[in-house]
Formats: sequence, structure tokens, C-alpha cells
Amino acid sequence: MTLLRNEAHPDFMTLLADRIHAHFFNDGVLTAAQASERYTRYMDEARTPYLAEYARWPAQTNRTMRAPSAWESYHQYFLDDEFHALPPQRIALLKAAGMYPDIDTPSFGPHGGSLGQSGQLALSVPTSVSTVYHSFAPAGTDPAAVDPRLSGGVINPAASLLDLSNASGAQTYVQTGAVWKYLDDASDQGPAWRSPNFDDSSWESGPSELGYGESDQGSTVGFVDLEPDTPGFQRNATTYFRKSDIVIPDPAIFENFTLNYVFDDGIAIYVNGVEVERNNLNENAAFDDYATQSSIDNENVSITVDRNFFVAGNNTIAVEIHQVSATNSDISFDLELIGNPPGGGGNLAVTFTLNEPVWLLSRSYNPDTQQWSALNSAFFTLSAVPADASNLVVSKVHYHPADASTAAELAVTTDQDDFEFIELLNVGTSPVSLAGVTLTGGINFLFGENNEIPVGGRMIIPKNRQAFEARYSDTFLFATDILGGNDFEMRLSNNSDQLILTEASGTTMHNFTYSDSSPWPSLADGAGFSLVLKNPTQLPDHSIPQNWAASVESDGAPGAENNFGFTGDPLADNDRDGYNALLEYALGSSDSSPDRDAITLDFANFTIDGSTAEYLTLSFRRNLHSENVLTIQPQVSTDLVNWNGPPSVIQFSEIEQEDGTSIVTYRSATPRSTNPSLREFLRIHVSSF
Repeated sequence: MTLLRNEAHPDFMTLLADRIHAHFFNDGVLTAAQASERYTRYMDEARTPYLAEYARWPAQTNRTMRAPSAWESYHQYFLDDEFHALPPQRIALLKAAGMYPDIDTPSFGPHGGSLGQSGQLALSVPTSVSTVYHSFAPAGTDPAAVDPRLSGGVINPAASLLDLSNASGAQTYVQTGAVWKYLDDASDQGPAWRSPNFDDSSWESGPSELGYGESDQGSTVGFVDLEPDTPGFQRNATTYFRKSDIVIPDPAIFENFTLNYVFDDGIAIYVNGVEVERNNLNENAAFDDYATQSSIDNENVSITVDRNFFVAGNNTIAVEIHQVSATNSDISFDLELIGNPPGGGGNLAVTFTLNEPVWLLSRSYNPDTQQWSALNSAFFTLSAVPADASNLVVSKVHYHPADASTAAELAVTTDQDDFEFIELLNVGTSPVSLAGVTLTGGINFLFGENNEIPVGGRMIIPKNRQAFEARYSDTFLFATDILGGNDFEMRLSNNSDQLILTEASGTTMHNFTYSDSSPWPSLADGAGFSLVLKNPTQLPDHSIPQNWAASVESDGAPGAENNFGFTGDPLADNDRDGYNALLEYALGSSDSSPDRDAITLDFANFTIDGSTAEYLTLSFRRNLHSENVLTIQPQVSTDLVNWNGPPSVIQFSEIEQEDGTSIVTYRSATPRSTNPSLREFLRIHVSSF
């Protein structure tokens, strides 16, 4: 280690520090969250064989140390303690070994991703850092080219010096003395009062600290004597508090929020209708339930609240305080809310507003020692655009899946309809928001707020997500409805159904009715294939059957790009059977295995308009998955120079096979008896488009 530190080139040591930072911070593979996830996955895999092995151990004095409960307890210890302590310990060791710089790396808030409508992000550093360089790289460019540090430690001219003169630290949004609404009439408010949309205009108001029975309160709230005929006061259990004017322009610029509160005796706190804290109070406590135990008088508690609980703009915090008993003489409540910049409340933060997707790269710098920090870099996108017909298509419809067959599938359901799904594809140039979009007709699905599809991304709407995941093991982006579910209502018809995709504004994006009958691809009807929209980036009309094909794979191919078509040299003939590679693809055969039976000529009798005659026929296999990229046309000629397609040749039959091909038969339009000496030739002409 010492030799590496002493002899390694400064550029290598910087690269090493960059790698360390990437893995130990910002959800890298060596962070506590990632380590815990991997450890839990391995423990889940080992649990069954461990229990089986434990059952084989003979009774012995130390058996309790190997008991499943001890094993699980040790597992939980690592999750709760060890993994959280390891990253900072390792960073300290790496610093001591000279492998990681002492100067702190700038932090971003958020660390990459979509910035929402504001386009704002924060870059922050500890107050001990005086010099920071940063640079931006547009989407599609190499961000390494604008690294603030060039080889040899030189400052990159493309980087900018961050102006810390106007940097801000932690920001307080609610403090002691703030005015709160309160309700002290012993009424049952149910859960509605927690919502941001609740009307509290009839409630009383006053500055904090709020309560009764103490001398240090800014506002004294009342109580109800529940038993006036009983000596002394029998006070009601619950008093409600609300503050709905907490304006946070962009919560995403903060790493998290600190919520400091004072309470006596039980408390539950809700941010925008979602519970974030409960202390000395049972779950789902009713309005007439008392606290589970007494608190210390004016007990102070500090918690960290994830920034995702807050929204850009107006926020609501709702609090319920519960007495410990009807005869207790006092309650107290106060609350403080602080937004912490990335890296912690002691950091200084500078806010940027972006107007295009970019990479942000930043390093701290010590001009006296010329030491650089590790690199922090992240890619940021802007707010998603609303879904419309120009950026969103229905890319797959799996209306008649195959029956459940595997043990995993059968454990969930035996109903093949539970494996139905619809896939949407973002064909636009920006992330697409599906908030308020509806999918109706044969099914019903109303998209909730948190639905975004990245550029080129696909979203699955399943009939039954549990069944879907039993059949498909890959990771998918699932749609979420307004209630937080993933499954669509009703089911798709195995015969024909209408699907209507409607914008949040009410404008129809796509309205079409599929069918299991020709000219719709019949292979999607029960054989396990799905309907796939051809050339989706060209925004084809969904209602035209010829714009759809059966999926290449028989499992419906959710999430797949569906790269239909021929690849390779079209004129190659590797198996030397006289059929080139493009023709073999059209016929559903392989260019690595000779097959001279894919095309056959014959004579057959046909009765046309009551007259029976002999006709020249041509039969061939057709690759059903080639129809979106190839045209296969039979042609007839009498001189091998001039060739004519339909109506000079007439399709007689097409019989679908179980292997994704069909046997197609054409006949000449001219009976052989018309001119027995006339020579006729039939061929198939294959062309791509």
C-alpha cells in the first residue's frame, strides 16, 4: 500500500479516488443500502438449505448459538448496524492510507435524474471548502472531456469556478412561533383532516408553542370536559393541529429535511397526508384513544424526513396530540422544519436552474496544496412532457396468452387471462408523463401521478402483476393507477376488443379494435404470441391490421425491442441449397441447414364457376414474423422475362403451423387446358422495405 501511494502517478491516484467515491456514495455498490440489499438476497437464498442443515445437527450444548433465531438475529444486526458503520469506517481507512483525499467532494441535490418543472438542483460543499470547480456536458457528449481536473492536476479551461459568496446553508421553513390551525372540540375528524385539501377555515389559530396547562405556551388551546358531573376535569383525548402554508419551491435541492418537534404525551405527524412519525401512540389510534404512556414534559425529538414526502410549492403538516389520560393536566406541541443541503445541514449550497439535459461534474480544490477532491458527476434531465399521440404508442397487446404451465405460474393462477398485458412505448425525444391518461374500452386503467416513461422506454400494464412476474423474470417498468395498483380492470377479449388511449386533456391518442381474424395476425390468438406494432417510431395508424405483427417470441416479448427483420448478407448461401439467406428468412428456414422442400410446384384440379380444370400451383412456407419487413409475392411468367403478380396468380389457401410459419398455396389464373402447349413458370419474389 505504501509503495503504491509513493510511486503511483497522481493521475492514477485521482482515478482511484474517483472510483472509491463512485462506489461508496450516491447509492454506489458499497453503500449501506446496496450492501444490505445484496446481503439480504444471499441470506434469502441460504435460508432454506440452512434450516435443512440445522435439522441434521445433533443436540449439543451450543446448539442454541446455531438456532434459526440466533442466525436471523445476527443477520438483522448487520442490516441495522454493521452495514451503516462500514462505509465511513472504510473511507477513514482509505484517507489514512493516502488513497482517498482529505478534501471533501461536492454533493448534488438531487444526485441526477429528473429535476421536475423547476429544473433546479443544488451543489453543496462543507464550509471548510473554499474553492469548487464545476462543468456541464450536454446529453450525448463525453462528460470526461469537461472534467475540471486535467492530466497532471491542471485546471480545465472548460470548468467554471463556483461562486460561494451567495451560497446558502440549511433553510428553515417552519420555526417556533409559527401560526398553526387547531381544533380542540373533542370531535372525531376521521382521516380526512390530514389531507392537504382539507378545509380548516373554521379552526382556531395561534402561534406555537401550543397546548394547555403550562406557562410557556404561545397559544393556549382548549379542551372538553367529557364528564361534567364527575369531580375534576375529564379531558378529551385528541387535539388536532394543521399548517398548510409551508411553501418549498423545490424540495429536490435538499438532501433531506430535519423535523424537530415538542410533544406531550402522544403524537402522530403527517406530511401531505402521509404519516412520517408516531410516538407513544398506537397504530390507527381513534380520536378517543389516549397515549400509550407519558412523555417527558415538553419532550424534544428530532427526526429526518425524506425529501420525497414534500412537493414543490405548498405543503401541509398535520399533527394529532393525544393526552395520556382524561385526568392529565397538560399537553404541549411545537414543530420546526429545516431543509438540509446535500452533504448535511453544515454545508453551503448553490442552486442552478437547467433548461436542457446535461451532465454536471464537480471537484473541490485546494489552491495552496493543489489537491483535488474525488469527482462527483451525474446526469440530469428536465421535466417530462405530457403524453400525446406524437410521443406515445401502444406497442404490444397480449390479449390471448398461453396457459399457465410452470410451477411458479400455477402457484399464482390457472387462468390464462391473468397473463394478459398491454405495453406502451415512448417514441418521443423527452421523458413522457402519463399522469391523468386513461386506457379504456375492453379494459379500464386510470394512470396516477407517478408514471413516467424515459425516452425509448416501455411501460407494462398487466392484468395481474403477480401472475406476470411469475412468467417473466426480467425487470419491468409497471404503470401505477390512481390508487397505487398496477393491474387493469376487466379483461381483454380473446376475439376482438376496442382499446382507447386518451390524453389527460381528454383528447384521444389512439382508438382501435383488434381482432383474431384475418387480416389481423392470427398467431397472437392463443399461441403465446402478442400483437406488436410495426415501426412504432413512425407513429403508424393503430387501427390498420397490416400495421401489426405477431411477436417474434412465443411468450409475448414484454419489454423487448422486437427487432424483427433480416440481419446479415442477404445474398449469402451458407448451406448451398440454392436459396439465399434473405429468401430463407422469408421462408422461415435456416441458411445453415439445407432445405429444398420449402417451395414446391405441382398441378392440381380446381373447380371455377362450375368448370373443373388443371392449374399450375406453387406452395411455400411463409415466416409469419417477416411480414413487417418483407414482401413475399408469387409471380407467373411465360418467357422468364416478364413476370406478373396478382391477379395473374391467385392465392388458394394458407394453413398456419405451430412453429411460427404458414403453408401458402397459389395457383396460376390460367388453366392448363386453355393452351396445352403454353409454358408457365412460377416463382416467389422477396423484397424488404
